[in-house]
Amino acid sequence: KRKRKSTKLGATDEEEEAKQMENEKQESKDELDYLDETCTQTYSYLRKVGLEGSQYGDSRALSAVCTTQFNEETPLCITSSWTSSIQAWDASSPALESMGQATLCHEDRIMAMDCLPGTANREPLLATASIDKTAKLFKISKSPDVVMED
Repeated sequence: KRKRKSTKLGATDEEEEAKQMENEKQESKDELDYLDETCTQTYSYLRKVGLEGSQYGDSRALSAVCTTQFNEETPLCITSSWTSSIQAWDASSPALESMGQATLCHEDRIMAMDCLPGTANREPLLATASIDKTAKLFKISKSPDVVMED
């Protein structure tokens, strides 16, 4: 009798373990389904944001943004894009009014940039890096003829 009982208990334990494993599999599947759905929704949302947000600054996607001070009174927002253009914006204006741009700064997309703020004695500097494996340094000028120069 004991052997049968232990066999029965063993079978019951195996059945319970199988049920528990099945429950865990279902919970994992539900969690993965939830994550997949969340990722799909987030991706859809971000695609719309990217399209709406970048078309204001350039005809193609914006690739980098940095902020700096032209001087103590003038904050700047600088954007770069896949067209290899750089645009300077007046950040003190709620509408981000364009202060000028430099086009075809690189042979390919600009992927990163950083700014060194201007001072009373020096205009701000902008460093860019492109997918074309080049880096460039620009001086940002308030001259009406030249906004940015190599």
